[in-house]
Order: sequence, then structure tokens, then C-alpha cells
Amino acid sequence: MAIRNDILQDDEGDDLIENGDFQFGESTQQHCQDIMEAMPGDYKHSPLTGLGVVRYLNAPDAGLEDQFERELRTQIEEMEGMKISNLDLNQGIKNLTFDVE
Repeated sequence: MAIRNDILQDDEGDDLIENGDFQFGESTQQHCQDIMEAMPGDYKHSPLTGLGVVRYLNAPDAGLEDQFERELRTQIEEMEGMKISNLDLNQGIKNLTFDVE
């Protein structure tokens, strides 16, 4: 997989600026986080992009892990072209961990 480079963000999601200039760097993790937090329709140029993880975190049904995993794989693997490995949902969606290649 090609290395993804983009403008880096700080922990609050703001663009990282040092010495008056945007900071660029490897951004795969940042892209995954942005996709997970975004709701479908948030990106006008790509309206289907966005998992909307908050929908799953606030859902009354705790058995949504299978649906969440399918949607996560669709967003990250099919739409973004990354490969998910080491996906761990054993502790629930709030404690999700995975790697991307």
C-alpha cells in the first residue's frame, strides 16, 4: 500500500502548524479516525464516506458489533483501499483496536 501523506492534525483535530506552516506527514491513522468519526454526508465530495461511530456508541442495542465490523471494513477497505488486520472487537466498540496496511 502506498504511504498516505497529508496535513497533520493535533489531538483536537485542528491542522498542525509549526513556524507558520502546515506540517505534512504520514496520515493513515488520521484518515481512519476521520472516517470513523465522520457521518455519511459530511464530505460533500464523497457523500458515502463516513462511519459515524457515534451512532454505534449511543445505540441501545449492544449487539451491533457485526454490523459495525461490516461497515468499518466497507469504509476502510473497499472505499479507501486499505487492508484491516488484527481487528479486535472483543471488548466492544468503545475499546476497538485494529491495524491497517
